[in-house]
Amino acid sequence: VDRRRYKERLKYYLVDSRTEEAAMEQGRFPTSVNLSPETLMDPEKLQQTEKMFESLRGAMHIVIMGEGFNAIPSLYDQKMTPKLTELMEQDESRSNLCALFFQKRGFCFVSVLDGGFCAAHSWLVRNGSSRHLDAASVLVDYNPDSLFGQLECLHNITATEKAQRKMSNLLEASLAQMTKRAQQLEKLAS
Repeated sequence: VDRRRYKERLKYYLVDSRTEEAAMEQGRFPTSVNLSPETLMDPEKLQQTEKMFESLRGAMHIVIMGEGFNAIPSLYDQKMTPKLTELMEQDESRSNLCALFFQKRGFCFVSVLDGGFCAAHSWLVRNGSSRHLDAASVLVDYNPDSLFGQLECLHNITATEKAQRKMSNLLEASLAQMTKRAQQLEKLAS
């Protein structure tokens, strides 16, 4: 078999391992199929899924796409928190379970999309316009106010806007603290 000809014919099939709720809120690629670990736990859905994918074995490269929480620190300059670490671990586990499903059934071309939906969404928002693409026209059920939409908005604000936002947050926190102290003083006085 001529490997070069074979690689040229190999097509990619996107399998979304996010929950149905996350996919519906954040948006989804119209040609992808949702295969969350919850689906894999339902025997009836599992049987339907196996039948659907059987024809793809050896003819398609299966690409698993998770939420992509592991991309948040690098894409949005976010610091690691215990909650983000937990989300990253859960997302990695979900994606790996989905990939394992295909590997156990003899699919030889299986990979996990680095950065998941987060990275794909970020690319669409930041670079898509140069290819006449944007998130709202590419994604089905896209919500620009979803988590990744909000992260992109925050990423794109200017340094002045960021400084103003930090100052505003600092003032709000100070006012809240002063109000709390005033209430404590009132209680002591009475």
